[in-house]
Amino acid sequence: MMGGMAHVMGVERQILNLDYIALGMLGWVLRKRWLILLLVGTAVVDAFVNFAPVFNFELGDALNALRDIGGIDNRWMVAMAIAAILLAALAFALLVEVTARHESKEWRRGVVFLLWLMMLIVGVDVLNGSNRYVGISHAALPFNLATSDGAKLLEAAVTLERGGSQSAAPREMASAAVGLREPRSTGDSHRILLVIVESLGLLKDSQGDSLLFAPLRDSGMTRRYAEKTGSVATHGSTTSGEMRELCGIEASHRDVRRLGFDSCLPNVLRGRGFTTIAIHGYKRTFFGRAGWYPKLGFSRMEFDEDLRPGGQGAVCGFVYRGTCDADAARAVRAELGTRSDTAQRFVYWLTLNAHFPLDEKTAARGPFQCSNYQPAVADEDVCRLLRIESIVIQSVREIAMDSAIGPTHIVVVGDHPPPFPRQRTRSLFAEERVPYIELIPRRDEPLVASSLRR
Repeated sequence: MMGGMAHVMGVERQILNLDYIALGMLGWVLRKRWLILLLVGTAVVDAFVNFAPVFNFELGDALNALRDIGGIDNRWMVAMAIAAILLAALAFALLVEVTARHESKEWRRGVVFLLWLMMLIVGVDVLNGSNRYVGISHAALPFNLATSDGAKLLEAAVTLERGGSQSAAPREMASAAVGLREPRSTGDSHRILLVIVESLGLLKDSQGDSLLFAPLRDSGMTRRYAEKTGSVATHGSTTSGEMRELCGIEASHRDVRRLGFDSCLPNVLRGRGFTTIAIHGYKRTFFGRAGWYPKLGFSRMEFDEDLRPGGQGAVCGFVYRGTCDADAARAVRAELGTRSDTAQRFVYWLTLNAHFPLDEKTAARGPFQCSNYQPAVADEDVCRLLRIESIVIQSVREIAMDSAIGPTHIVVVGDHPPPFPRQRTRSLFAEERVPYIELIPRRDEPLVASSLRR
């Protein structure tokens, strides 16, 4: 069943999960109700481990998200995983003992067959070089025959409890925001705005991107801003996109304990006299952002708790419910200040509402006209995504054209491709690239008043 779901969703997974074979051996001993309970638990772990990549999550990131959403402490995760392993070991020992004393040859043959089958499968993976603990990098054949998802989950939970990965130093990665680092590229702009848009992917047919970005490319905008567009390579989930744009490296929030951040964009701009502000519509504890944002160089931060003090105000989103992007845009506008204010400001806005699963009520507020776009694969979720993202694009346009703010150097970029459950829908987007648009103010161009006010 899991294999069929993986095929439909385009997920690469091992051919066999050894946990099910172990469960089959325990089936000779356990009562039916306990066997069913363990089967359900094994299936849940299977789905969690193998479908996390669909949402651009590494397993550790998925566990971290589960902890933050459900309030589950890392130590509880490790304790539950260890308890499950010990319970399985105890049950296996009981199985061996009962089998040794049981008089039925059929019983013994069944258990011995499954045990030998498990050893044979592991042996083939070891000889092939695809066993994760022996060296999958030199596999003779490009497949992993079998593994234990329970072991993967335990390993990820222990790594998370220890404070993240211990991999080599992160590689440099191309960033759409690279133009914001050089003083000459920002010109006379005292204000810089970087917007990372959740799940903003690069559509292969380009028509959808052109329609989505159209408000930033009309005649009014082009008279006032020079435009640069393109795409950048992406890796991992949202925090990886943040590290790419803010620091120019391939890393995630799990690496912050071992990284230096002197060269990150907020620290660079802060060294040049900018006030640096980060705005995000979700809670400050999610992925520990309130802890590592200051390390990147942010002097001030506003999260959902700050944007909606006391829980007052509109809420958007389905699972990740927080401040609506339209309301967060008003906070962005306020932080950019006024034209008469000569202080240099860098505002970073990480949007929220395009997190999957998508919220239909939020999408209904988007100005994007789906009737103007007919993708190769008809899917209402694509339309829903573009409508949610169009709220952000329209807000950026209003900020850019606001006479009270004055010229603002702006970069809008995606964090990662949208994690649609169906592979055929994901195939509409480039797998490892996201689009960006950079708006560079032209000199001596009057701006118009904006309706974007708090």
